[in-house]
Amino acid sequence: MKIKRFAWGRNWLNYLPLIDKDKIKEAELSILKLGDLEGRKFLDVGCGSGIISLAARRLGAIVHSIDNDHNSIKCTIQLRRKFCPLDYLWTITENSIFDLCILENQYQIVYAAGVLHHTGDLKGALNNVATLVAPGGSLYVSIYNDQGGLSRLWRKIKWIYSYVPCPLKNFYVAVVMAPREFLLCLLIGPVQYLKSWKTYKKRGMSKWHDMVDWVGGYPFECAKPEDIFNLFREKGFNLCHLKTCGSGIGCNEYLFKLR
Repeated sequence: MKIKRFAWGRNWLNYLPLIDKDKIKEAELSILKLGDLEGRKFLDVGCGSGIISLAARRLGAIVHSIDNDHNSIKCTIQLRRKFCPLDYLWTITENSIFDLCILENQYQIVYAAGVLHHTGDLKGALNNVATLVAPGGSLYVSIYNDQGGLSRLWRKIKWIYSYVPCPLKNFYVAVVMAPREFLLCLLIGPVQYLKSWKTYKKRGMSKWHDMVDWVGGYPFECAKPEDIFNLFREKGFNLCHLKTCGSGIGCNEYLFKLR
């Protein structure tokens, strides 16, 4: 049975008009943990809107953006055209992580934030992304934290979204997220809550488009931190940095270096 996948690219095209200098700056700040990017070959796996690729290019990296969603590629091309026209050091191709064997060991930085768990084959995607890193290079991945029963509930919620008629999808997102947002509003107050929408800072995203991405993001897999650590250790990677989301909803972030 064919998997009904979330239309990430359509979401990014809707988000594209909102990308401004402030959001680009936030995207740049989010990748400073990767170290000096000047002159380094940077692969953005699942580039989405293209904002991380743009940030990496502005920080001096030689960037290759890939995504298997045609609209995501379209969005990234439009972003490059707007901010980096005629830039031959930023290439964009429509590829899956499963068909990049010709690029083995080519990249000094491989960046795969919040994408590999949406492929339908998380383990295969992790194995493939490891092969793209050059000796001594860095690999950044973020993977949804395995919360047991709660993760299975979210998988069901996301699966339902894939079958909700298009005119009702945004309504479904609002209904699913309403309890969490209402509680947040009570905790911080209406004024601060409204302000949080305007000042949302997460890889240059907007809060609404991030919520659509979260609720609709299917396929959906997750992993425990030790499973990710063990997989990459066996492939010759050292863990340089780990940021977990604790027991909450979200991604654990890993920065590895290939020995």
